[in-house]
Amino acid sequence: MIRWLLPNRRAVTFLATSNLLETHADSSYLGGLSQANIQMFFVTVAYKLNKVGDGSEMSSVSFKAQDKGSEQNAIGFTMNKVAGKVSGEIRKAAAAQ
Repeated sequence: MIRWLLPNRRAVTFLATSNLLETHADSSYLGGLSQANIQMFFVTVAYKLNKVGDGSEMSSVSFKAQDKGSEQNAIGFTMNKVAGKVSGEIRKAAAAQ
């Protein structure tokens, strides 16, 4: 839950939910002398932002990311994208009030 104080001093509460839709890993070998096996992690995260007072949906988007390090890093990248989008949508709603 996110409480936001609008310029008219009225507080609005938003609910942001996220779901991990998909995660998988693919392996590939790099050529050359080292013959290294590189594992790539892929994730898809969806989120929805609702205004609590009237239940209206403000936005709903899914983000994809990939990472060579770990599945957790890829999830972290998508959650950073979600946080940026949610913040932008709330600011846009506040400016429209």
